[in-house]
Amino acid sequence: MSKHDHPLHVECPACHHEFDVEQSLSQQIEKRLRADYEKDRTKAQQELDQEREKLAKEKEALHKREQAIQDQVNERVKAERAAIEAKALKEAEAAKQEELEQLRKKAEDQRKALSDLKKEQLELMDEKEKLQNMKADLELENKRTLAKERQRIEEEVRKREEEEFRMKLREKEVAMEQLKVKLEEATRRAEQGSMQVQGEAQELELFDLLNELFRMDEVQEVAKGANGADVLHVVHDRLGRPQGTVAYESKRTKAFSDRWVDKLKEDMQRHKAEIGVIVTEAMPKDMPTMGMRNGVFVCSFAEVRGLALVLRRTVLRVAEVRTQEENKEEKAHQMYAFLTSPEFKQRMQVLLEGYATMKEQLEKEKRSMTRQWAAREKQLDALVTSASELQGAIMGISGKALEAIEEHETHEELEG
Repeated sequence: MSKHDHPLHVECPACHHEFDVEQSLSQQIEKRLRADYEKDRTKAQQELDQEREKLAKEKEALHKREQAIQDQVNERVKAERAAIEAKALKEAEAAKQEELEQLRKKAEDQRKALSDLKKEQLELMDEKEKLQNMKADLELENKRTLAKERQRIEEEVRKREEEEFRMKLREKEVAMEQLKVKLEEATRRAEQGSMQVQGEAQELELFDLLNELFRMDEVQEVAKGANGADVLHVVHDRLGRPQGTVAYESKRTKAFSDRWVDKLKEDMQRHKAEIGVIVTEAMPKDMPTMGMRNGVFVCSFAEVRGLALVLRRTVLRVAEVRTQEENKEEKAHQMYAFLTSPEFKQRMQVLLEGYATMKEQLEKEKRSMTRQWAAREKQLDALVTSASELQGAIMGISGKALEAIEEHETHEELEG
């Protein structure tokens, strides 16, 4: 074993105590190291505490800056919110004021409309009272004239039968005359000849009818082969002065042709006629009863009597307007415009439909007429009412130029 394997002992010269040198040095070294460690640890702890304190101060400063920024943001948000709320409040107030103004205006308009409505109601009540009075007067007048109308209708039934008999008799006479003259052409022109016979027969009956109805007027038959209408009705006033012309074209074929309308309008210019009428057996497909077609009246032979009476009166009224009014040309144009208007057409159809209905019913039921007086009276009332409305419309256009139609004049013209 070497000397290093044994501890080194030293004796203290003072107390003669032995101690291990190595152990003593180790303890001293350990103590010194421990002291250095504690010193370094204490220093490090102090530095750490200083850093922590510094960080705490920086954190507190950072928190204060954040709080200041947050306060600034809150103040700005608060200010902007207040500005937005103020703007919204201002806009809402303006919208409310505008809405209130509109409501006030609407209320004012409603008050005005209500006032106008009350005024109109009063006017309508006055007008209704006037109409009721007029209706009462008209009913009284109708009762007075009913007996005369019944007698006239019976006479018309008789005349209708005579007209049909004369029509058939005239057809036979014309047919026999043509057969004598054109016997050699009978086979080739049988159908054409028959249609021509029928047409000429109706034309002659039309001429005779107008002559019978209007003895004070001039009824002219246009010569065969000459250009122009078939019959001209020159209307005269009570002094025998010509006041206007109605041109009649008679057609008795299987089908209606619109070319007839254009031809009659040319004939009207040639004869200087104010009104044109086509009397046809075959009505247009879209016009089963009397009406106006492109400025020309179209009717059947059964309807021509009533239409001729109304047109004669119309020509006389137009002439009166032309002579009595200062503004003659304008009034005449207004009257002509009314005569060619849908309103006049509608009222004319009401008149003639009522007339045709009465004639048809009377012909079918002439043997049991007594039981039909109630229906006749209603139809007559409608006819007289329509005639009064027509007169009112004409008087409304012409102003005071036309006087009310007297009862005796009405019946005189209707009876021919």
